[in-house]
Amino acid sequence: MAKKLLEVETLDLLDVIELIGMRPYPMKDYITEYIEEIKESKRLEEEDKILKAKELLEKEAKDLKEAKEGKDGKATDKKEVKSEDESEDEDKNKDHKDNKDKKDNKEKIEIK
Repeated sequence: MAKKLLEVETLDLLDVIELIGMRPYPMKDYITEYIEEIKESKRLEEEDKILKAKELLEKEAKDLKEAKEGKDGKATDKKEVKSEDESEDEDKNKDHKDNKDKKDNKEKIEIK
């Protein structure tokens, strides 16, 4: 049980049953129904995760295909496709360098 707690933050009734087994005496009907609801809920969550992952992969494949085909003004084949963040970083670095050059020139003028 301790190993399982290291993997996840909390354990639910299904985890406990999985780890130590069923109770030696029968459970009440409402608990059995609750366990079945939890199992169904977990199954649906897993299916939802799988569907979302598939959709994401399909979208990424479509975007990659469009980039290769040169749609939407994107670069093709051997040209590098830059993200907006990379472009912004380059602009910031250029501005920083320009400001530094201006400051250096001002210091040179003041020294003379």
